[in-house]
Amino acid sequence: MDMNRRQILGYSAAGAAGLLLGGIGLSTEPRTATASASPASANDLVVINQMQTGPWSSENCGPTAGVVAMVASGYDPAEYEEGVNNGGPAVMEFRVHAGLSPYGRPNEKSVDYWGSDLTDIEDGLSENNVSHSRETYGTGLSEARNGKSVILHVHHGTLIGDPGADYGHYVVARGTTGGGIAVSDPGRASLGITGYSESHLRDSMRSGRGNDRAVVIAEA
Repeated sequence: MDMNRRQILGYSAAGAAGLLLGGIGLSTEPRTATASASPASANDLVVINQMQTGPWSSENCGPTAGVVAMVASGYDPAEYEEGVNNGGPAVMEFRVHAGLSPYGRPNEKSVDYWGSDLTDIEDGLSENNVSHSRETYGTGLSEARNGKSVILHVHHGTLIGDPGADYGHYVVARGTTGGGIAVSDPGRASLGITGYSESHLRDSMRSGRGNDRAVVIAEA
């Protein structure tokens, strides 16, 4: 059942309990992304485990997707370090840019709802001077197949074939692998980069609250 602004958008059931991770700090003045020296390619998707991204890890799929999409598109997000479990500082910085956490206080929230909306993610991208556009879901899939980084809002259980994962979730699609559209899933980092057919991704779309759209990231 949808719960309006409190609908769980980014909850990953696996490992959610007991993962309020401390020790990830933010600078008092958050830094923004810079363009990477190397142009991005269709194979530049990275995997970041959202469950290792700090005190809001269970609802950090949106900010994590934002960082993944930026890296894949040739940006260098502030605090980003390579490694599946090293994305916490960059994701926490993105939360600040997106208005989800206050400056310098990563253990607090600036909003009274769970997860994030596409508008929050777009705010984070804009604060990092990342050019992007909101498109229809179908256009987003076409752009992803053509090599653009695209943030999609999906029903996680439908995507991964797990009836227990009954919630909305953000993933990043870019390029192709094994004949399908390549997807990086912050909530299932163990899957690595997985290819899904376009029809399956269409079936996995999660609608409601304007999240049945796609955010297409321009190259740096």
